[in-house]
Amino acid sequence: MTTSRTRVEWERAVVLSVARGIEPDADKVMHWFSSDVICELGGKTAQQLVEEGATARLLDMLVTIRSGHRDR
Repeated sequence: MTTSRTRVEWERAVVLSVARGIEPDADKVMHWFSSDVICELGGKTAQQLVEEGATARLLDMLVTIRSGHRDR
């Protein structure tokens, strides 16, 4: 259980850091992370994806957005 919690906490921090590179407003990033569903990733929130172990898919999407190859 501790390892899983540690993984989720670490991956959450990574996702939030990358997201802050796209949106500098921390409040907006936190709202996005916990509340906005991502249609391209199964209609789940970023938080749900991290908790389910799908962080790599989420980070791929964020990197694509950050590189300008996809709209926000």
